[in-house]
Amino acid sequence: MVEPRFAETTRTSNGLIGEVIHIDGFGNIITNLKDEELKFMNIGRKVHIELGDIDLKLQLYEAYADADSQQLHAIIGSHNFLEISINQGNA
Repeated sequence: MVEPRFAETTRTSNGLIGEVIHIDGFGNIITNLKDEELKFMNIGRKVHIELGDIDLKLQLYEAYADADSQQLHAIIGSHNFLEISINQGNA
């Protein structure tokens, strides 16, 4: 299987810099930040995400269903990228 190439992430003293690579049909915002780059982030922990001028502090969950209904949250999706999602809604 051929893996697509995405922009490289950058590690800084404050964390990682990545980019949005896709918004799926459910409205989930999929980034290029891979799970292996995020090992320092524990499930259940709040993560700080900046999207342009938008500053978010989101809970990191293991599964979409772990978040409350309509709750904006972060998750490592099925393709092992960090996603910003709303449980039972569109991010």
